[in-house]
Amino acid sequence: MSKPNQPSGAERAALRRKKLQKKVGQDVWERYAESVKKGLLTQAEAEAAMKVVRHKEVTQANRARKANGPRPKSNRQRRKEHAEKLAAQDWASRRHTNGHRARRRIDYDDPATYQLNANRRSHR
Repeated sequence: MSKPNQPSGAERAALRRKKLQKKVGQDVWERYAESVKKGLLTQAEAEAAMKVVRHKEVTQANRARKANGPRPKSNRQRRKEHAEKLAAQDWASRRHTNGHRARRRIDYDDPATYQLNANRRSHR
């Protein structure tokens, strides 16, 4: 049972063919339509072949585009990277390299810098 607002199977196929025709272009469409008229291909075979042709065209276009190298960075990306760099520099300048807030570098072999807390009771 079909829904009242949905196109029928034939209408859907016609819409699909119209969309495919727009994608592949008029010359490719006519070439395969001629083959269907002559009986060399079925409609389904012709549509499959047109999809392959379209896929090859897209692949060639993508390869040509990628051969030019990466896109130049946008101003937005540049601003973001610059802000990140400035923030990293600012953070580095605010680090406490010495003093009571400095991070202690623990030498585990030296008993003066590394000692277990004697006040703490060990587990029994």
